[in-house]
Parts: sequence; C-alpha cells; structure tokens
Amino acid sequence: MFRRPGEECVTLAAATRARAVVQPEDDESVSEARWVPRTRTDRLLLLGIVLVAFLVRAVPVLRGGGLEGYLGYDDGVYFAAAAALVHGFLPYRDFLLLHPPGIALLLSPFALLAGTTDGATGFAVARLAFMAVGALNAGLVTLVAGRYGRRAAC
Repeated sequence: MFRRPGEECVTLAAATRARAVVQPEDDESVSEARWVPRTRTDRLLLLGIVLVAFLVRAVPVLRGGGLEGYLGYDDGVYFAAAAALVHGFLPYRDFLLLHPPGIALLLSPFALLAGTTDGATGFAVARLAFMAVGALNAGLVTLVAGRYGRRAAC
C-alpha cells in the first residue's frame, strides 16, 4: 500500500477500534431489552414457535406422498448413499455420489434402522428427525433473536 508523504499509518487495531460499535456501559439497560423466556407464557410461546415450525415442515409431507412417499429425488439419493455406506461401500470409490459425504454420514443411523426394520421405516424416521431438527433450529433462532428484544424474537 502506498502512502503519501505526511500521512500517518493507521494500524489494524486502531482501524478496528474506530469502527467498533459502542455498547452502553450500564449492563442493566441491555438486560432490560433482552427477552429470555422466564415466565410460563414465554415458554409456551417458544414451544408454540417450535411446534409451528415442525407443522410447517410436516403438513406438506403428510398431504403429499406421506412420510414414505416420493417427494423429490434428492432425499432418496441421500438415503441410498447412507445405506450403501453402512454396508461397507465408500462414496466416490464404490458408487457415484455428486454431493459431499456429510449427509450420508448424518443419515447412516437411519440406514442402520432400515437394516433392522425395513427401508420405508428408516426413511420415514429420518424425515421426521430432520423435521424435528429444523423445528429446534427455529426455537434456537428465537432465543438468539431474543437478545434484541421480544419483538425481534417473536
């Protein structure tokens, strides 16, 4: 970087301090704005958000093909990759997988369940588990947004 004669160099620390957001010094004003579900009503509100998030995911599946039905191509590919993985086949070496292997690893417990019951049961439980994870994420986002007040959280 070039400097003109007479200009001062600004260090990274100084530039960071110059752009930093100034927090109020008194912590009570910050804690009053935060929303933490302490009362029963607030906890029920948080539970309602989680339940609505679950239903938003579950109702289209149940109205469509059901938990075991065809809703698209990708979930079947991911589940088949997980089933192959638990049977000792490795992606990219033994079968073609055009996605990162993380989803096959995440679905492998459900593929094991499909090995002890049947494939449709493992597939349905996997769909329910991913719906539950999405609903829990909605609850966690609500708690994080509660840091900025009840209006942001709910």
